[in-house]
Amino acid sequence: RKFGFACDRGGVRSARTASTSTRCTGAMRALLLATASVAVALAPVTRRDAFCGAAAFSAAVPALANAEADAPRSPRPLGWKILPGDPPLMQPYTDRGTESLLKEIGSNDVVLLGAKRGNAEDHALAADLALRLGRAAKRPVALGLDAAPLGADLRNGAWLEAASQWPSVQGGDPDYLAPLAAAQSLQGWPGVPLGVTAASMGAVQRSGGIAALSESERNAYVDDIGAFVRYPQLTPGFDVWAERVVARTYASRYGGLKEAPAYKDFFASFILYDEAVASLAARYARERRDALLVCVVSDDHVKFGCGAPGRLQRLDVDPEAAASSKLRATSVLLNPTANSTGSLSRSLRLALAVDPKAARRCSDYVWFSRSPPPNLLTHMMNPVDGNPFKGLDLGLSAPTV
Repeated sequence: RKFGFACDRGGVRSARTASTSTRCTGAMRALLLATASVAVALAPVTRRDAFCGAAAFSAAVPALANAEADAPRSPRPLGWKILPGDPPLMQPYTDRGTESLLKEIGSNDVVLLGAKRGNAEDHALAADLALRLGRAAKRPVALGLDAAPLGADLRNGAWLEAASQWPSVQGGDPDYLAPLAAAQSLQGWPGVPLGVTAASMGAVQRSGGIAALSESERNAYVDDIGAFVRYPQLTPGFDVWAERVVARTYASRYGGLKEAPAYKDFFASFILYDEAVASLAARYARERRDALLVCVVSDDHVKFGCGAPGRLQRLDVDPEAAASSKLRATSVLLNPTANSTGSLSRSLRLALAVDPKAARRCSDYVWFSRSPPPNLLTHMMNPVDGNPFKGLDLGLSAPTV
């Protein structure tokens, strides 16, 4: 059950294999995590290590600030801001500009990191970004997990073994969450469950939608039932989003299965999931205005804004205090692909639709573990590198329409 994740200058190697010059292979034995400003080396971590404390983790993480000087430069930037436009534009941030990008993202109260469910590389990147955002923002960090159902005990990273019973993990291996457990244990971050319990999700999917929940169950996840019901009608592009995100997720998850829930019930559970992430994150952020809440959420519930990000924006004013300041929230897709964004080409889909009324951006930012292939990138601007632009050759493909 031991596995390594991290990278060094020569490629994907754990601390142990670095000394023996033997490359790790396999998704759970080695995981590339190359960032633009720091190369983080994490020693092999067992599930036991993750709950017992940060000793193994901290021993393998060199002084991150000192590592920046030795970090290899990515041929293409890892951090990108998605700017509004017709079409949206990709603004790259090179090594020197990355710090300003991290500070900009960390200036929010809630950061939604969209990670592909069960993907070890995405979750290792999420752990790394949470560490870097906390340092850049100079604020205490709290870790939100949509994989953790409401009521789950997320103290001190000791939850990894129990995670095998969580609804989103059940039947799978929770080891992909180990980097987050280890980082939380090292840093002492509070944990915030953002998910729906198996009982509530099962009732919605098997017994006729959200009406199957009792009032107390519904209130656990929905702060304002009226606003929740009106949200689809008041949100531009919601119908297109439902077709291109929710229906696509249903087809990929349940296509051909005889025991699949009816689509209407799956749809009800999907939007309840979005509302739960938004409501539970907003509740915590209102109580801890000094903290930066970094939420690791399934990318299907983050991309194109009509899911958790849009619902969080609707909840950004405290209903108990009319004069309360707004919560600032932003979204970052981790390692997005043409397929994960629903693109029909080899490039990322940056906008939900061509129609300006439905042209929601895929996210506010995208971040990669390693240099993205040129054909994935489109509609690019000159890079922000901390200095005046000097014609840096990024090896990027020509913009596509």
